[in-house]
Amino acid sequence: MKNSENKRQSVKIKTRFYIGSLFLAWLAFFIAVRANYQFSGWTIVIFWGALQFTLESLHIKLKKGATSSLNFTALFSAILLFGPFTAGTVALFAGVTWRELRNFKDSNPIKWVFNSVQYSISAMLSALTYIGLGGLVFSVAKSGFTLANFPSQILPLLIAIFVFYLTNTFFVSLAISLNDNISVKDIWKISFSWGDLNYLGLGFLGIIFAQVYFFEPVGLILIIGPLAIARQAFSRFMKLEDAYSSTIAALIKAIEAKDPYTRGHSERVSQLSIDISRALKLPEDQVESLGRIAALHDIGKIGVPKRILTKTEKLTDEEFSQIKEHPRIGARILKDVGFLKNLIPAVYYHHEKMDGSGYSSGLAGNNIPVFARIISIADSYDAMTSNRAYRKSLPKKEVIDQLIEHSGTQFDGNIVNALLGVIGENAPDVKEQRVFSRNNLKVRLDKNPV
Repeated sequence: MKNSENKRQSVKIKTRFYIGSLFLAWLAFFIAVRANYQFSGWTIVIFWGALQFTLESLHIKLKKGATSSLNFTALFSAILLFGPFTAGTVALFAGVTWRELRNFKDSNPIKWVFNSVQYSISAMLSALTYIGLGGLVFSVAKSGFTLANFPSQILPLLIAIFVFYLTNTFFVSLAISLNDNISVKDIWKISFSWGDLNYLGLGFLGIIFAQVYFFEPVGLILIIGPLAIARQAFSRFMKLEDAYSSTIAALIKAIEAKDPYTRGHSERVSQLSIDISRALKLPEDQVESLGRIAALHDIGKIGVPKRILTKTEKLTDEEFSQIKEHPRIGARILKDVGFLKNLIPAVYYHHEKMDGSGYSSGLAGNNIPVFARIISIADSYDAMTSNRAYRKSLPKKEVIDQLIEHSGTQFDGNIVNALLGVIGENAPDVKEQRVFSRNNLKVRLDKNPV
């Protein structure tokens, strides 16, 4: 697949330039805020910074290399208690975790700088928004929230939380986007679109944190329990995501144990399907779903006798009929795997052809789900370029010629073009896609076929 060293180096340069620019922007912003707002002293900064560091060290890994932690609770309370400059200084302590310090040689200081400055900018912007909307800074007003003043503070509080959420997640999404060459929108949607409620909950915990600290600092101990529970609940959610991945990996091993010639085939088809879908500019959440189900496209071969899967001679009609059952068997296997139910049509229909001559249902043209069309091409390409029990791999040029020749009859022409781009070939004028229809064909693509 086309992924050259020059391209990777270019991405690294772009990311470093972005982080360097962000650092300079932070420095100018930090100096400007210092000139206009009070500093609460190093004792306050060290205490709240240590709290930030501790909470950040308990972070939870998200998708695409991002992380989430409970430190926003402490930081938002610092915004309310001390204002923009002190909060911006405290935020710098969130750039590194205990695990990274312990493994200093394997850590990346550039990442520390990025995390620190983007968090500091987010904190100062949030604080300035809060003050600009009439928000109460406890250390300045010499007062916390009361029944009399709290109603007027609700809107500034909500908007301040929202500003921090948008700023923080945008900076992180842009960094990942530059590094992985995926759109900011897609990164944000996958890793952070759920985060508004998470930030809202942590923000209101921060309000309680600030109130308790202002009136009775010892009472902060009472906050530890709810914070620990919140972290544990979210950690379990992310572990469930990991369990999904483990389930898929186990199913792939089951396929490969049955047919050793397909070892690595599932992962390659999955990765190629991901690359094709990105070339087609599908939304990143769909790309991720496709990658999962593409890895399991041949799961139904578990139900096909091994002697047929590994046969070196031409299959008899009866044996080929058994092979053709594997999409149906796969769909039946996956129907009880809850998180994959909506993706079953991709497995069931991945041997359909654009002219309607495929199996399992004889669908044609755009009636074939797009995931199934993508998997079909990725599967065929990898099968032709890999050694099988019945033949050696084909030369790349011959494979490309086959794809082009069958574009519009077996394969979707648009997806063939996308594949050729992915593997580094100039896409020639493939045959115009021919869409066949059958008057008696009625299909609900949003419904599982089992």
